[in-house]
Amino acid sequence: MDLLDDFIQSMDLKGFSKHTKKTYHTKVTKYIDYCNEENIDLTSESFKTYLFTLIKEGRLSRSSVRQNIAAIRFFLPTQKVSPAI
Repeated sequence: MDLLDDFIQSMDLKGFSKHTKKTYHTKVTKYIDYCNEENIDLTSESFKTYLFTLIKEGRLSRSSVRQNIAAIRFFLPTQKVSPAI
């Protein structure tokens, strides 16, 4: 099963809107790509590092920061990782 399959299925079961699913999928995919490039595990700590890097580079608006946090908080438990963000 693909890494995102459980995540997508969980969003479907929760009745997320098409727009929310697309946004969350995009945010999570970028985070996974970052972890793969940096050769690090998907954890709440790696997400904090990822988010800090984006903020430091000035690449995120407040809204994008909140969207990233919400998406990863929903994603990490589907991967059996504690979302202590």
